[in-house]
Amino acid sequence: MLEIDWTRFSHDSDELLSEVEIEPSSGARKPKPNHSGTLIKISHLKADWSRARFNELLKGDFSRMVDPFERRRGNRLFRIEFNGQVLTLPQIPQRLFEQAHAIVTAKFEYDDRGAARIVGEIDYRLNTKKKKTIQINETQIVSFTASKSTRVVRGLGPFKLEFLWFNRIYLTAVEGLGTKRDVQDLVKQWAGGLMVFRDGFRINPYGGPDDDWLELDKRAFASRGYKLNRQQIVGRVILSWRNRHLVEQTNREGLFDNEYKEVFVAILRRILADFKTFSQEVDDSLKREDLTSLDVLKQRVADAKTDIQRRIRQIALDAPAQAGPLREVERIVQHLVKQIDGVDEIVDDYKDERRKFVHLAGLGLMVELILHELGRSSSSTLSTLEAVDVSQLPGKFPAVFNTLESQLRTLQKRIESLDPLSTARRQTKERFTVQDVVDEIVDARAEQSKRHSVTVTVTSSKGPWTIKAVRGMLIQIIENLLTNSYYWLKQRAIVEANFRPQILIDIDEAGETISITDNGPGIPASDAEYVFRPFVSAKPAGEGSGLGLYIARELADYHDWSLSLVGKSSEESWNTFVVDLGAKRR
Repeated sequence: MLEIDWTRFSHDSDELLSEVEIEPSSGARKPKPNHSGTLIKISHLKADWSRARFNELLKGDFSRMVDPFERRRGNRLFRIEFNGQVLTLPQIPQRLFEQAHAIVTAKFEYDDRGAARIVGEIDYRLNTKKKKTIQINETQIVSFTASKSTRVVRGLGPFKLEFLWFNRIYLTAVEGLGTKRDVQDLVKQWAGGLMVFRDGFRINPYGGPDDDWLELDKRAFASRGYKLNRQQIVGRVILSWRNRHLVEQTNREGLFDNEYKEVFVAILRRILADFKTFSQEVDDSLKREDLTSLDVLKQRVADAKTDIQRRIRQIALDAPAQAGPLREVERIVQHLVKQIDGVDEIVDDYKDERRKFVHLAGLGLMVELILHELGRSSSSTLSTLEAVDVSQLPGKFPAVFNTLESQLRTLQKRIESLDPLSTARRQTKERFTVQDVVDEIVDARAEQSKRHSVTVTVTSSKGPWTIKAVRGMLIQIIENLLTNSYYWLKQRAIVEANFRPQILIDIDEAGETISITDNGPGIPASDAEYVFRPFVSAKPAGEGSGLGLYIARELADYHDWSLSLVGKSSEESWNTFVVDLGAKRR
């Protein structure tokens, strides 16, 4: 038994917490031999401990002391009484799981080689039934957590995540739960983001009403709409003793800030971000389905117009006195048809604006790449100049200037590659040789390849292949693909010490394709289309915007080409991007 006099913890006291001694004592004999536990008595509480206040605590903090996802666990561990009346600890009703508009489950675990990975599933149920598999390999984890090695990732320890997502607008009355308002209140009671439990017991304050530790609300307000915020999430993270580097503070108010916690938080945010992106993709897909029905609607209107005009003419013949009102009806029908036809102009305007966005965003990505090279080359040039011994300058002029010439030549090539992307030339089609464009791009990246020990091989099935297209757009497509390859090869080199990065560019005139393959970590086969969505990226903030592949595909589509990620069905990860210049003619 533990008896606590709460006056010992008064704000008027100067004692430190460690100086307040509370000694346990033996209690009365147990009523049954198999009973176990500790009786805690707290006396001299000053607040008003009314039944209403106690019920609030019971529904709030008390109900989250142990994992409420585990049915009846809390009531097996605790016996709660108020003035002698036994009360039941609330738990999440099973029926609420059935009402969730999405359920996300994920595991951070290790494979047989000890490499970290994230696996799971997104089950989206709102207005449709769509599922997505979550597969993130160790190289991708090292990337988006901005880790410098695998040490922290491999030392974090396995854990699980599960959360329910609700769109409160679509909640309805449920038998056994009550009215729509009752169901909304129930979601509100348990919502708050992701709670954290270690071996079944909660780590405060995560997932509480006043804690936004994953910045869900902050990010929701900063983005379009409120697709994902704490009031829509009822979830948990399950830790165990294996997560020994995630250390709780002595007052159990959260985890100590360290590099393991940073990686832990980054992983949770990534899973939440993947759900948000997928849910938005599903919603957009449903909207596109509605748009595709526009042609059907127009045809129905046209058929109805013809039928109405035929009927009007027949009525006018049968009842000449009604010709005036009938002409007014016909005028209204004609106006309706014009309104429907006007949608085509809106769609065309949208497509034109979309093309402008693609060009501007693509140009921005290219400028970002060149600025990076300019900064690196300038820094290297300055370092070379600073290393020159003035007293030895005359004798070292040739070597110094050879180095400067090489660096400036690289910079010049990078700047020259921007010219085909200028506004004046970006939509001008011209005849050029595919091999020449590829060779120029590879040559411009020669220094980058040397720095990262990347072997680039270009193969061609026939002689020079000449095409008529926008040269700058093909350059941009290949540049975007190579940028991704170089990045992920560098990430894999962090994970594997003896890794030898390679890129193969195959030009196949007979098949009208350009293929780019690297031996990096690859992309899960299940994400072969997902990676082309805008703002989808496995890179950390500052390393990528998630627009490269989206823009590359848009530029390919502009020419009636196709861009796809391919691989064998037996392979979990795919590593080859194919630009098919004859796709739309087959």
